[in-house]
Amino acid sequence: MLRLAGAALAQDGSLIENVDHAGIISRWDQKSLVRGQGLFQIACAPCHGVNGVKTINPQARPFAVEKFQNGGDPYSMFKTITRGFKNMPSQTWMTPEQRYEVIQYIRETFVKKLNPTQYTTVDQSYLDSLPRFDPGLARSAAASGVRQCDFGPVLESQLGTNFSDALTFRLKDDVTLSYDLHRMRLAGAWRGGFLDLSQTGHYQQRGEGQPQPKGTLLPGLQQWYWTYGGRFDYPTDEVPPRGPLPSGWMKYLGHYVYNRQAILSFTVEGRHVLECPDAEETNNLLIISHTLKIGPGTNSMRLCVGQSNLAVAGVLGMTRGLTWETDDQQRLVLIIPPDEKSRVVRICCASKSGEAALERFNQYLGERKSEPVVDPETLTHGGARLWPLEIKERGKLGEQPGAYALDTIPVPFDNPYGAWLRTSALAFFPGGRAVVTTYGGDVWIVSGLDRSLENATWSRFASGLYEPFGALVVDGLIYVTCRNGIVRLHDLNHDGEADFYETFYADTDVSTFFHSFNFDLQGDHHGHLYYVKAGEYTDYKLPGAVLEVAPDGSQAQVYCTGFRVPNGMGMLPDGRLTVSDNQGDWMPASKINIVGRGGFYGYVQNLTGGGAFGDHWAPDGGRIDARKVKPPATFDQPIIWMPQEFDNSSSAQVWAGDRRFGPLSGRLLHSSYGKGWLYYLMMQEVGSISQAAIVALPFQFDAGLMRAKVNPADGQVYATGLSGWQGPPDGKDGCLQRLRYTGKPIKLLDDVKVRPDGLSLRFNFALDPTSALNPASYHLEQWNYLWSSSYGSDQYSSEHPGQKGHDQLTISSIKLSRHNREVFLVVPGLRPVNQVEIRLALTAADGTFWKELAYLTINAIPNK
Repeated sequence: MLRLAGAALAQDGSLIENVDHAGIISRWDQKSLVRGQGLFQIACAPCHGVNGVKTINPQARPFAVEKFQNGGDPYSMFKTITRGFKNMPSQTWMTPEQRYEVIQYIRETFVKKLNPTQYTTVDQSYLDSLPRFDPGLARSAAASGVRQCDFGPVLESQLGTNFSDALTFRLKDDVTLSYDLHRMRLAGAWRGGFLDLSQTGHYQQRGEGQPQPKGTLLPGLQQWYWTYGGRFDYPTDEVPPRGPLPSGWMKYLGHYVYNRQAILSFTVEGRHVLECPDAEETNNLLIISHTLKIGPGTNSMRLCVGQSNLAVAGVLGMTRGLTWETDDQQRLVLIIPPDEKSRVVRICCASKSGEAALERFNQYLGERKSEPVVDPETLTHGGARLWPLEIKERGKLGEQPGAYALDTIPVPFDNPYGAWLRTSALAFFPGGRAVVTTYGGDVWIVSGLDRSLENATWSRFASGLYEPFGALVVDGLIYVTCRNGIVRLHDLNHDGEADFYETFYADTDVSTFFHSFNFDLQGDHHGHLYYVKAGEYTDYKLPGAVLEVAPDGSQAQVYCTGFRVPNGMGMLPDGRLTVSDNQGDWMPASKINIVGRGGFYGYVQNLTGGGAFGDHWAPDGGRIDARKVKPPATFDQPIIWMPQEFDNSSSAQVWAGDRRFGPLSGRLLHSSYGKGWLYYLMMQEVGSISQAAIVALPFQFDAGLMRAKVNPADGQVYATGLSGWQGPPDGKDGCLQRLRYTGKPIKLLDDVKVRPDGLSLRFNFALDPTSALNPASYHLEQWNYLWSSSYGSDQYSSEHPGQKGHDQLTISSIKLSRHNREVFLVVPGLRPVNQVEIRLALTAADGTFWKELAYLTINAIPNK
């Protein structure tokens, strides 16, 4: 992982990385020049052109012809590349060494020969003039373990505990603005840093803290909000406490990314607005500006831009018909009349700090009246790539000598963007490219997933998302489940990066508790999308529910309820959903459910669970008297329970329907976050009741598995996951691995069925008759779990309820099929039970010894 090597003041007083400028420049050679050429082709040529004379973007500088506006010496060029300039975004995705290699290439190829007046000679006196590198500061920063992560121009997260869905902008001059997306108002404006993320999942394996402002609040610039229903102080009785306002008042549509800028898109009472914030310090005065494109409409709009006693404001652009007023709350209000056409305005605000500051502010407005206001819509068609460097990782094929091999596609933990790749979800394009999300908010595209994996390539597609834990590709577009709903990503200029982060569905209940995740994303044949919300440790009004989202994203409804930490779903070929859950309060053990509309699956959020919040915790933030919450008498049973040692933290399922996957195809596979294992299920329908047996596959993945998907290009099963709360010992931060069928044979327990008088076990290989008919080859025991408010459950006798322990099952006789591939174990007194453990130790017909462990849940026994 890249580390932030401290920081230092540049000669102009601005903050810049603690870099050994002189040392890097003095090491320039032919190899660094060649590397610089490659980087130039990726990062610079798309706008500046390849010959230094003719540019592709008319706003770009032709290096061989024009004067450098910020200085042509290496250090001045370094500052320009690092900070960006006008429409050129900051290029901090490159390391300092890489930035200087690009500079070397530009200087030696274009400037020295074709533009010599801009060529600065680098001698010892020049090197001595450069900012000093502080090795002690670098060692201190490296020891602190702080990563320098490029989140892009904006990051979506909560802000403290007051704002559950905020979009935070990193602006110029070290200014940060954060918007409350549920109210389309400022959540905060400060200077001196971005967000303090040190105690969150961006920097901690189990980050339980909240993002906080990192800097000093800007006096007088904290207010920016609209009227709804004609009022600033609108009634909130019918407004969700943790969700967006009614769409008739305000609807957040998403944000565009253009270079290092972001543009908000939303409606206010039906009128569409594009908003692009900015910051500028000039003449010792800090100006916060908001450039708005306001669509036509028959209603007037009122916007509070600050407190009249604390701030000053002015407007530029299409100002005709705009009026100002100050209300009885000292709000400084801009009134926007009805319009038949769109108007573009730039509203400038500054702190009210004396007559001198007011004079400088008026001077600022006067100087810019003649300048055209940039229409935000021109920034909504895609800009330059922010992360153009693709990372090649040579995969490693598994050495498993059997029918299946576990291949590894290395995750680029050390990447130019400082991104922490805790891989969280997985999807595929039809052609085989993978979509991989990260807990920290990235989406990466992984290509080159062929048989050899020699040229696997990672490319960063999007960043700044709000804890994405689910992904799906629909009609060529990437859909991502985030904590605030479902985001649909658009690459508008087809350059391999997302330019529009569309809010496809806005979750109506977004909690500020760190554990309030939205898990997975599944789609049915009718276009509906499904994800599942966490239950425990949330303040949701309805904790632990599957949401069914309409195909157009316009609305959602609760599909079923009763989940604690349902970290994963699946979809059967017939359209039925599967959802897993984890042991904890009201959850006796980990399990997998086939869920139905209106079902209840066991988790009850109330005060008796012994949670960390004691008597103060209740659903809906305490609005419900949890002492009056009564659990139902029973709940819908899972198809399989699993003991803690077998799966201590369940995640997603995947239907392995491709025949190219070999003997395991046509089955439901299950993944474990706690163990880092994959399992296969053997399912049975008894009338309308489902049940299953499960077997673990002998593969240890590199991290706790989150999601598994079939790649349509090769039919194999890929999985991704991360470490944190659980995970295998020494688990990696993330993983992307492939379970591949080699074509070799494998001996499997092929099916388990409950019969009226016992169990039928089918194998995909012939058994030795002597071994198959020997009762000592089989060991069966069973037990139940206790459903209660306690954390998990002991294992209880089914024959003696309330007594801890297992019951041994007796096999009275065994019948072997004609082809020696199926045995029927006659088990007297077999009854429905939560858990049956099946241990097998058999000899195959070819003389090889074979053993297996399976677990079975019996919900129903067929009639004779």
